[in-house]
Amino acid sequence: MIDLAVVAAVTVGIGIASGALRGFPKGYDALGHLAKVRLLLAAWPHLNWNDSWYGGLPNFTGSYPPGYHLLVAAFSFCFRISIESAMLVVTGLSFVLVTTGSYALVRLVTRSRYAAWIATLALIAEPTLWDQSLQLGLYPRLLSLGFGAAGAAAAAGYGRTRSRWWSLAMVLSLGASLSAHPVVGVMCTVFAAAVIW
Repeated sequence: MIDLAVVAAVTVGIGIASGALRGFPKGYDALGHLAKVRLLLAAWPHLNWNDSWYGGLPNFTGSYPPGYHLLVAAFSFCFRISIESAMLVVTGLSFVLVTTGSYALVRLVTRSRYAAWIATLALIAEPTLWDQSLQLGLYPRLLSLGFGAAGAAAAAGYGRTRSRWWSLAMVLSLGASLSAHPVVGVMCTVFAAAVIW
């Protein structure tokens, strides 16, 4: 547990230092996701229709599933913070899930603390991880990847012990991954299945 807390702290520290977790949400797609959350909050509870979004097309048909946008809206509404701040909180959660999930996966598969640290530090040092937020603004994909990493770690735990709790954690994590982004969610589900077998 101490290792996971350190991984989370390092991740958040780098996220703050790099600008990924402070200021205005960054990346090409940031404004589109912010606008979608704003429209969802304005039209609540009519989630699947808003005449201002994509020329009157339904919000989620043929687009992203609602997981990411609903989570940001929930943080904004429940904690009375701006949508922009809520996006940064969910981005931080996403990064922490990716790194801690990856650490747990490697640790459960290899049973080596050193291998888990090496893999996690290599992931944290990878610019592609941070580009998802800083340059591209692919926030739903990042959240989906975070839940997928947690699901893969749970799959590794289930593969070792066949526990009901690992199974439940895996199903919930992969369901959350699919609710944020369909393509990334499917890839994470296939990967988790491969980890079990």
